Amino acid sequence: MDIPPRVPTLTDGVVTLRGHRPDDVPAVYAQCQDPDMTRWTTIPHPYTRADAEAFVAGREPAWVAGHTYTLAIDAPDPGTGHPRYAGAVELQVRGSRTTEVAYGLAPWARGHGIVSAALRLVLPWGFEALETEVVLWRAVVGNWPSRRAAWAVGFRHDGTASGLHEHRGVPQDTWTGSLRPGEPLAPVCPWYVPPWIVTPVAVLRPHRADDTGRTLEAFADVETLRWFPDLPDRSTAEDVDRSRDQTLAAQAEGQLLCWAVADPADDRLLGEVTLFGLDGGRSTSADIGYWTHPDARRRGIATAAVRAAARHALLPASEGGLGLRRVALRAVTGNVASLRVATAAGFTRTGTDRRAERLRDGTHQDLACFDLLAEEVSAPS
Repeated sequence: MDIPPRVPTLTDGVVTLRGHRPDDVPAVYAQCQDPDMTRWTTIPHPYTRADAEAFVAGREPAWVAGHTYTLAIDAPDPGTGHPRYAGAVELQVRGSRTTEVAYGLAPWARGHGIVSAALRLVLPWGFEALETEVVLWRAVVGNWPSRRAAWAVGFRHDGTASGLHEHRGVPQDTWTGSLRPGEPLAPVCPWYVPPWIVTPVAVLRPHRADDTGRTLEAFADVETLRWFPDLPDRSTAEDVDRSRDQTLAAQAEGQLLCWAVADPADDRLLGEVTLFGLDGGRSTSADIGYWTHPDARRRGIATAAVRAAARHALLPASEGGLGLRRVALRAVTGNVASLRVATAAGFTRTGTDRRAERLRDGTHQDLACFDLLAEEVSAPS
């Protein structure tokens, strides 16, 4: 591979990538005072002005050496509209035909699609000028902004590697992804974010960290444990947090959509409802599951939540829904309360899966099968 003769200037008319200049030092220094830069990247800590000077001065030698190709990102200042140093994006050579992408933004520039725009500029250049056959992406688990930027430009999530990345001397689990030449610089799957849905008796909203206590109360309940055999006998806060993180990851891969069900009056957690089996946005049907906190039962809350979630799934995308054709529901025949929810929410009983569910006590019970079709759901009034 021949080293590109010079640092290019790449622009889409709004965001511009260019070589670093000495006058970028103050902006680099300011960006690296941000706690998230320390949390998610390997910059020195504490970060000094001398570190910023060394970084800027080292970009051209690294470019000439052919191992790291770094470009400054200029983007419009939200206040003035004038171009301003917003951060950097770089391609790091990992092999004869493999590079790894890295990026970071100043706090003021985040949340405006600037990284995605920068990636759509640098990636085609890298594939051509560096003859790259695959670009790798990785981020410490939990760095959702980095993952979302990679998702937005078509990186496939390849999995989670335990302890792959050593961060400040501590091995960290790491998300990994990849992109190849010719693949569209667009998402390969939906990233589901639960929309707020308000009903008279329940609000469907995203889960929050402060829902953990109420979730633990529900998971300690005898009836919950009876009908959810996969729950630990004694759930911990760590179990709940881990499950919430797994749900976020599954939503980012288009596999499911999960709502916390909350009280309209005080926002206390009342339960949960989930659409699953979405298969990265490829499926035309979904399954639905739900549970309620003990103090939320026999109040119509589960029925309202299931009806609202199913309706969202079945409404056309043009009307704000997922555009599915069918939602399926299965409940143990001995769980009379769950059967009542299914019927009250408008589902039709379609059959029985005999001895399909193994309960906590080791016995097997029948599952009652229900479904709801798109043509059975009315449009918004």
